[in-house]
Amino acid sequence: MYLNKNINRLLIFFLTFLVFSTQQSVAHDQRTFHPPHTEAERTLDALLNSDYWYMLAVNGYDKKLEKRYAHLFSKKLLNLWRKREKELVQENCGGQYIQGDQCGFDYSPLTCAQDAPNAYFYRTLSQNNSMVIIQSAWSFNDPDETFTPYATYQLIKQGKRWILDDVACRDHGKIVARFN
Repeated sequence: MYLNKNINRLLIFFLTFLVFSTQQSVAHDQRTFHPPHTEAERTLDALLNSDYWYMLAVNGYDKKLEKRYAHLFSKKLLNLWRKREKELVQENCGGQYIQGDQCGFDYSPLTCAQDAPNAYFYRTLSQNNSMVIIQSAWSFNDPDETFTPYATYQLIKQGKRWILDDVACRDHGKIVARFN
């Protein structure tokens, strides 16, 4: 009986420590940007480091690549991106791509930037079993760099995987483009 009490006390202590350390870790992640830690952050990191332009049905559209990656984006988000791309091509080039001209997006609607950084950093703002909100910042290896969020992403759980459902691009903290 005495042994069981000690084991129970040890188990309670261990569980209390585990809960407290997990809460501290989540709180820390919400205040600071960090490399991808969670499953959702790793999914977003893989998307941001992929070749996504084929998803917009722009010049060079590749159906094989779409089959490979389309399941990582909500249909609603893909349709919004494609619709906006088509509007921009109509507005800027009369509805047809013109070689050498920037007819569609002049930035990535996924990364909210024109250039690819050396690394992406994340902080999860909120999460439940079916949805997560993540902010992202990037690094160009500037030693004096401070991280400013350039985009906020919403991923939703579809089956066992996270898929991207919303992107809000930011400039100096203000939302300048939203796709969902």
